[in-house]
Amino acid sequence: MEVVVAQATGTDGDSMFSVFRAFRLLRVFRLTRSWKQLNKIINTIFRSVANIAYLTCILVLFIFIFALLGKEFFGYKFKSCDFVEGAKSTCPPGARDCPDHYDCYVPCLDSDLFATTGSFMEVENSRYNGAAKCERFCGEGTSSCDALPCEHANVTCLAEVGHADVMRYNFDDIFSSIISIFQVLTGENWNEIMYEAVDKTGQDAVSLYFILLTIVGNYIVLNLFLAILLDNFGEDPDIGEVNILENLKSAKKVESQFLRVNSAKTSTLSKQYPQEDPMKPLICYQYVSDQKPDKYKTYNGKTFGVVGTENRARLFCFDLVSSKPFEYLIIFLIVASSITLALDAPTLDEDSKFKKVLEDLDKFFTVAFLLEVVLKVFAYGLAKGEDAYLKSSWNVLDFVIAVIGAISWGLAGAQSLESLRAIRTVRALRPLKMASRAEGMKVVVNALFASIPSICNVALVCLFLFVVFAIFGINLFGGKFYYCEDLGSDERIDPRNILPENMRGIIDKDWCDVGSHIITYPPGIEPYNITHSWSNQEWNFDNIAHSLLTLFEVATLEMWLPIMYNSADIVGIDKQPIRDASKGMEMFYVCFIIVGGFFLLNLFVGVTIEKFSSMQEKNKGGVFLTPEQHEWQKVQKIIGSVWPNKEQPPPAGKWRKAMYRVVTSNFFEDFIMTAIFVNIVFMAMTKDGMSDAYEGALFYANIFFTALFTLEAAMRITGIGVTAYFTNEWYLFDFFIVVVSLLGVILDFASSTEIPAVSILRVFRFARIFRLIPKAKTLKRLFETLYYSLPALGNVGSVLFLFFFIYAVMGMSLFGKVKHGETLNRHANFESFFGSLLVLFRMSTGESWNGLMHDTMVNTRCYEITHAPTLASCGGSCQYVGKGDALLSGLVEDDGYVNRCGQHPLISVIYFCSFVIMCAFLLLNLVIAVIIGNFEEASIDYMVNKDTVRNFVNCWQVLDPQATHYIDAEQIGELVEMLDPPLGIKGGGTKTGTDGILTQLHIVIRARKIHFLETLHALAGRISAVKLPAQTENKVYKSLKSRLPTMPPSATPKYTVSQYYAAIYVQAAIRGFLSRVDWIDRNEVEMESRSESPTKRGAE
Repeated sequence: MEVVVAQATGTDGDSMFSVFRAFRLLRVFRLTRSWKQLNKIINTIFRSVANIAYLTCILVLFIFIFALLGKEFFGYKFKSCDFVEGAKSTCPPGARDCPDHYDCYVPCLDSDLFATTGSFMEVENSRYNGAAKCERFCGEGTSSCDALPCEHANVTCLAEVGHADVMRYNFDDIFSSIISIFQVLTGENWNEIMYEAVDKTGQDAVSLYFILLTIVGNYIVLNLFLAILLDNFGEDPDIGEVNILENLKSAKKVESQFLRVNSAKTSTLSKQYPQEDPMKPLICYQYVSDQKPDKYKTYNGKTFGVVGTENRARLFCFDLVSSKPFEYLIIFLIVASSITLALDAPTLDEDSKFKKVLEDLDKFFTVAFLLEVVLKVFAYGLAKGEDAYLKSSWNVLDFVIAVIGAISWGLAGAQSLESLRAIRTVRALRPLKMASRAEGMKVVVNALFASIPSICNVALVCLFLFVVFAIFGINLFGGKFYYCEDLGSDERIDPRNILPENMRGIIDKDWCDVGSHIITYPPGIEPYNITHSWSNQEWNFDNIAHSLLTLFEVATLEMWLPIMYNSADIVGIDKQPIRDASKGMEMFYVCFIIVGGFFLLNLFVGVTIEKFSSMQEKNKGGVFLTPEQHEWQKVQKIIGSVWPNKEQPPPAGKWRKAMYRVVTSNFFEDFIMTAIFVNIVFMAMTKDGMSDAYEGALFYANIFFTALFTLEAAMRITGIGVTAYFTNEWYLFDFFIVVVSLLGVILDFASSTEIPAVSILRVFRFARIFRLIPKAKTLKRLFETLYYSLPALGNVGSVLFLFFFIYAVMGMSLFGKVKHGETLNRHANFESFFGSLLVLFRMSTGESWNGLMHDTMVNTRCYEITHAPTLASCGGSCQYVGKGDALLSGLVEDDGYVNRCGQHPLISVIYFCSFVIMCAFLLLNLVIAVIIGNFEEASIDYMVNKDTVRNFVNCWQVLDPQATHYIDAEQIGELVEMLDPPLGIKGGGTKTGTDGILTQLHIVIRARKIHFLETLHALAGRISAVKLPAQTENKVYKSLKSRLPTMPPSATPKYTVSQYYAAIYVQAAIRGFLSRVDWIDRNEVEMESRSESPTKRGAE
């Protein structure tokens, strides 16, 4: 089509029709036929399109409704005259033509002085070079008022100071309303719009409009994009029964290689149960030998082709590098090296003693890490052999860091190679050595690197679509972001302020390149000169690289509004932009953000979460488990987390027994929970500007609730006893809050002035709200999810901090001396390690990260003169000059001036974009992956769950009130009848049902007693037990091992509950049989005796 149109119209390659070239990129998607992973992602996108299409329709309808409401509420109200003090936007009486947004006017200063229409007066910050024309405006019914003074009732004397500042976000028409609503949905400066609406309407209630818009639109509707993508990834058609069978086969291989049973120590009992029996007793695992890794790695061949395996020096090095002390020494050196990197701030004096010490320490660590590499290479070999040094990716990283450290040391004194000294920045990678030595970090990093292929696939899809939009952007906006800049104010020249309406189109590149003009507008003003230059915006679409970078910044939804506004103002190439001249171009950004920001970046997040979750399952062995096996593994983990409780008997005293009944009643618990809720409401009623009566009421309410909760603590201590009270975690928490509250009340009475410590103590009172958690099942599940996520979150957090540390050190090295700009300022800079961490944390939230990036690219007027006489000669106005300025001649760098120019733009782009991708997109989303995984697992309703186990604990406590962990074997039947289904038969069972359960329980009997954990394991296993891979089963057993009774193999029990009751049943059956035989024999004897008696009497 492009070729046909070009030939038909005679247009060249730079025409708008060249946008069709972007569609040539779609040919790349033909690779999906042979690229399996890419095909999977493309299929996921296609599966998502239908659902997202419906969701997009809902989003459009939602935006349209709120846009109509916004137009009604805030139309033509988002304007301001704040640039001049006292100015107001108004349409003067009698004025014929007033714009939609009225111009700004101030009252004329002196009616006598400015009695003549057209006189000018000085007004600071007026748009007309600080001047304003005083005009007379006649009231209604007055045709002419030139002869009337300004004080006359029908005369108003006003001076125009400029056009009103109309906010770029406004609700003046439906299109502007839609764009403003879309801005709120993206979260970019949405609060500014809300505060502006509150200010212009004078109603705080209008904030509810924006809060509702944000909650429903941003938190619910937009997050459905991510939910749809995750759901489609979860419905991967490639994961079927074939994959499960392959995983099970792999599990069998792992099982055969992992577990070894010591036949000499295997008990007689364990021999009765084959390895395949999922319900065998826990004791069968007791003599399983733990498979430990070999002490040394295998090594063979010759190091460097010379040193053999029997060489004593090599054996010594092998023993040394494999020892724990050597490992601990390396960890110590890594930590110490990291501390020196953090202390090496760019603001340190190069000649200071501290700087010299840091340099010497850096050399020491370089030598130490080089020595580590040499020793390990000598011990394991360099590259030849299964366990050679470079066969490990972690060792490759260590090798690269050590070598680069040595190279940077060698280049330190080479002034002619100063540009190469930037390689010292790689020293910041030293802390990465810690990741291979911390198991939790290693798991996360390995999972992250294992996810890279899939992430690269989705990144490739994103890149293709970005390139398509980039080419569109080049054709729409290429070369059109240039503008004529007023060098006096560093702002774009507004033609309305310097030219009459019929001449405002003459400003273009040629006009601006003249350099200066004499301005005589408005007519009658004293002529003044302005200087200007033709400049380009930092964000532009002039080539594919700039276009891609601009679109990436827009996709992150940070500082994208100025880019959109610049696009809305374009007029043409070499033409001065005019506000809203191409307002329709804003739809380009709406479409791109929906595709690139909402869809593609969420696709990126979806792949990250899906792959990391699958890698987590793989590390846990979860990919080798069927759903039933996973359930049994989860149930056993629940079993290992419970303990029998010791029943607290009622106290002996009459009063204490009465108190015990009160504090253990449901009514008392409900009353306390209600009091906590009411207390929270009262605490939330504190506000600024309280009256004395209002503040006094809250003060006495605090005293009342403090006394109430103190009384509660006293009643509980009296009722249940000191020991029981202070061994309960929730009661300890309550007691702490009570003590803190009492201390706060005492300090309030002890001092008439506000004590800062009291305010801190008051904060702890809000912690009482956590007592409501156990009563709310859903809330409890959420907090349990967070609690069980903490270990994994700790691992992810440690890796995140590691990357923060590395980027902070690199940031200090690269940008520590860069000149401050609009975003890179005294509050956000890389001049210290702590400051760098704060900047990186801010960037990880997305806040103005691209503004920081552009500020670090500064290369004009970035040489700071520090030579006092030179500064004095120019009155301080020459603090920053450009490269090659005459003032720099004769001055020495770092003595007379400091180079505060930024790095090459490419370095800034790589640094900032890589950090945003690595930390904001990947690592922070791993936090989401962990929480989602744990929440989904917590939401699964297993047959044996925490409630089931809790019921078992309560029933066990009845039979074992002293928490000895043992009950008599004869009591197992009673326990089964007490338990709710599915563990027991309470509420509908029979004696036959009990007997059926008992004959399935493989619980070992020790001295006619059974153990708590073994009983729970057997009852739960009867419901959920399936065969697990040996590696997984052994891990579960290790977590339970410390809870089981220990005894030597010679004392191993010989029979279980099932065998015991089977023996009882057999014994009872035999006894019954013998009884019946005996009864029959007696009856036969009796019958014979009866039959013989008449015969004898007849004979007689």
